[in-house]
Amino acid sequence: MSRIKIHPGPPPDLRGIIGLPAGAQLIWAPADPANYSRPGPRAYRGAKRRQIAICYHTPEERFDDTEVTPRVFQNPEHQASTGYYADSDGDLYQMVRDAHFAWGQGTRKWNTVQPRPAWWRDEYVSYNTCMLSIEIEGRAAEIGETFRPGEPQFQTVAAWSAHVCRRYGIPVNRVFHVAHSELSTHRRDPGADFPWGPLLAEVRRRIIQAESDALADRLERLLAAA
Repeated sequence: MSRIKIHPGPPPDLRGIIGLPAGAQLIWAPADPANYSRPGPRAYRGAKRRQIAICYHTPEERFDDTEVTPRVFQNPEHQASTGYYADSDGDLYQMVRDAHFAWGQGTRKWNTVQPRPAWWRDEYVSYNTCMLSIEIEGRAAEIGETFRPGEPQFQTVAAWSAHVCRRYGIPVNRVFHVAHSELSTHRRDPGADFPWGPLLAEVRRRIIQAESDALADRLERLLAAA
């Protein structure tokens, strides 16, 4: 079994992330270029890259200490990817740059859930051009047992979601935080027992705390300079 190829240095789009659980690592493990695309005239009919909403996935791998997904996305024959992966210990991998098109939730006419989300516009061409995506190690059928509030993996996903929501102005509600199964009729992840309420409540709490801390820091610097 091949090893995950780790790139030296921090993941490029995770600088400034806060609130990860103790001991969690940030890992840059780039997907093979054959498994994603860069914006340009030949990608999705020249569609612009946008970060409008978030799609949550489970990779249907065991919830254990063997991280399969980042290695799979480094196989050029896989022809799929997501931007991020949270493992069972709370480590957070980035695999595709936010500015690029991860191939995580593309659909065809025959398997697209209708109606589409309220934020969808035909100019986006594909969900891959307008969404950020994260794989949560585990299986959809077991998500209620493995992805639990307060546990390291849950904290990492909440920290990541808060980070990208602040960075890109993504609203924190169920319109903009979407299950893979809500986009494609042949997907079931991240599972019926996914804890949407607790997760989004934690994301909101973290955003409010981060903005409060940033305001307090600015005021302190203003007072110090007065």
